[in-house]
Amino acid sequence: MIAVMVVAILILAIILTNTMKTEPEVLSYDSLIAKVKDGSIEALYFNGDYIVNVLYAKDADTTPEDYAKKVESFKKGKYKDATAVITYRNNLVLALEKLEAEGTLPDGMPTIWLNDPSEGSFWSYVPYILSFVGIIGIGIF
Repeated sequence: MIAVMVVAILILAIILTNTMKTEPEVLSYDSLIAKVKDGSIEALYFNGDYIVNVLYAKDADTTPEDYAKKVESFKKGKYKDATAVITYRNNLVLALEKLEAEGTLPDGMPTIWLNDPSEGSFWSYVPYILSFVGIIGIGIF
């Protein structure tokens, strides 16, 4: 009986966590450029060569404190309002520089951040953790 309740709680937790997540908007390249031109994009975070995370400019409904939290999470690559798949990040930067030189960016160029390749995810540390646990296990037995 207890096992059935535990399984039911686990299933319910999985369902609730998956349904409460909202997927960010996915922008085409043309849509990304259009949003940059109209000033609705505050910053871009290049997550590799072909994916860029987008932070929209602050809207009237967002408090300055909430927006500051979003920006800090965005700088770390942990938050995004939208994602765009691009041909290559250098091509996008060149296109934005060209638009800025032409004067077609009313609010100027959006802030650009690049991912830090030395900052690994949890999964990059798993082999080291397993090796450490294995060495300790061998030492105990």
